[in-house]
Amino acid sequence: MGVTYVHSPYNGWNYVSVVSINDITQQSRKIAWITFIACTIIFLIVGLIAFYGDRKMYSPIKRLFEFTKDIEVEGSDDKDESAFD
Repeated sequence: MGVTYVHSPYNGWNYVSVVSINDITQQSRKIAWITFIACTIIFLIVGLIAFYGDRKMYSPIKRLFEFTKDIEVEGSDDKDESAFD
């Protein structure tokens, strides 16, 4: 058995609560599962928002990269950019 008490400053009474350890354990397990499920749902929602937001934000950059990939620069002859002649 678990025994807790609280003294009330309002009326000066002492409140005593007696609960079996099995009931406390069951309540703790329920709280743990609810917390786990809530965190998993929040994680999935944030992950989906990040995934779709990333695609939307980087699609213009990808289009620009694809556009400039096929453009040839005048005077380039596949030399190393850091080499100066």
